[in-house]
Amino acid sequence: MSIVVPTYNVEQYLAICLDSLVNQSISAGDYEIIVVNDGSTDGSGDIAMSYQDRYTQIKVYHQENQGLSAARNKGIELATGTYIYFIDSDDYIAHHTLPYALKVLQSNNLEVFGLKVKYTDAVNDWQSGNFEVTKTESVRVMDGITYLAEHNYLNTVWWYIIKRKYLMESGLVFPVGRFMEDAVFTAKLLANTNRIAESSLDFYRYRVRPNSITTQRDKQHNLKLINDYEINATEFGHMIRSLSQLSHPNLPLALERLSAMQHSFVFFMLVKCIKFKLTQKKVEPILDRLSAIDGYPINEVFIRQNPNAAYRLMRLMMNHKSLYFAALNTLGWIHKIFPNIYNGMDKLVNALSKIRGRTARP
Repeated sequence: MSIVVPTYNVEQYLAICLDSLVNQSISAGDYEIIVVNDGSTDGSGDIAMSYQDRYTQIKVYHQENQGLSAARNKGIELATGTYIYFIDSDDYIAHHTLPYALKVLQSNNLEVFGLKVKYTDAVNDWQSGNFEVTKTESVRVMDGITYLAEHNYLNTVWWYIIKRKYLMESGLVFPVGRFMEDAVFTAKLLANTNRIAESSLDFYRYRVRPNSITTQRDKQHNLKLINDYEINATEFGHMIRSLSQLSHPNLPLALERLSAMQHSFVFFMLVKCIKFKLTQKKVEPILDRLSAIDGYPINEVFIRQNPNAAYRLMRLMMNHKSLYFAALNTLGWIHKIFPNIYNGMDKLVNALSKIRGRTARP
């Protein structure tokens, strides 16, 4: 097994991540931990090298800063294991859980295996909360279309362990220079697999960190984020149209879930456009392009997947261009004349902007 750890300026977190990976009750010769140091300017590289000196299963590769996707792609290139797993270097996994995952992967000849995540700010939450399931659990193997139809899947790659042969044959790589780089990669990975299963094992520790929300970045960052939302929505639109040609009893539900994901990108893109006061002149062509690939207006499927009163209200406003453009055009004078109203709207937009997961650097 190959575990890929893209690393960039995480000196506070890297040791915790690597400690979790070496405390897995697996022989050092049976797996490799590939740390791709993506041009870190802090002590991350030195920390990685110190672990390489202590543990034979750890291999460190240094490269100039190219971004998360390029670091993950380098990991794919360097990996030699039967299975490959990507972990963020500021997260960690519960101790002694990998042997069970490998057992299930091998005994069921899986191409993809999903495990559970726990959101935490703790640095030492080492124990799986339900390790006993490893003795009794029986996973259900299915194809990817069925999996998409039956699960509210996550589009973050660290949710899944992947058979490397399947990944290489798929030709999938992470898009370099894009935020939310997992989204299309994961959707295609799941849609095309013939053998996938999911476990209820408490496995991954997603570190909730201060100052990691995208709303705290600069304007240029957020303009790029808006552009990448559109790119992802567009690619999802093309994927949905391609998959719609298949014949599969569960295809309608699978396409519905993919459509909900596509429209979530559009929804949060439009939230960002309000927050960063894009003009109607800039937003209107985006909506025209999204309409051409069934990404706009935002559909009811998105609301069914996100049954939130604020979402429903915002969707209603967004789907009526005159109302949405009025919101874009009037925030400036509302701020000057009615600051309390503006602050209330700003809080709503900020809340809606806090989507699940980090927005990774490009």
